Amino acid sequence: AGAYTVTASAEGFIEQSVADVTVESNIETAQNFTLQRAIGSLEGLVSSAASAEPIPGAFVRLGTEGPTSAANELGRYRFENLLPGEVNITAGAPGFVRATEQVTIVAGETATLDIALTLATEGCDVVAFLVSGRARWVNGAMIPVDGAQGRRSAF
Repeated sequence: AGAYTVTASAEGFIEQSVADVTVESNIETAQNFTLQRAIGSLEGLVSSAASAEPIPGAFVRLGTEGPTSAANELGRYRFENLLPGEVNITAGAPGFVRATEQVTIVAGETATLDIALTLATEGCDVVAFLVSGRARWVNGAMIPVDGAQGRRSAF
């Protein structure tokens, strides 16, 4: 018998404790818990490696098939409600070489990943932006850039 601190935990959820739970001898005691998913956030800046200027409208994608976000007018992006762990982030913009970097998402925290893109020197990917804000490739499009052919590849 006595007062105890009771803790509930489960993988993928934030641990929760309740202090001063009174337990009496030979009497069943119940303590209810509502655990919240362990999630984190990611934010950052997409900029030009040459000038350090932000790249408005640059797109940023989580993983190889994950959601895609467009950087705002200040070149900033943000993803919320992410599960903890390592995730690859790919950023790109017309006229720049795509870059992929890895970041660790920690539950209850906001990770920061700034990505600097280098200018494309031989060609660039062609992207069409829809009103929904999602990027779509222009199938078969080829654009000459300083005498070189642009190329289409999956983002």
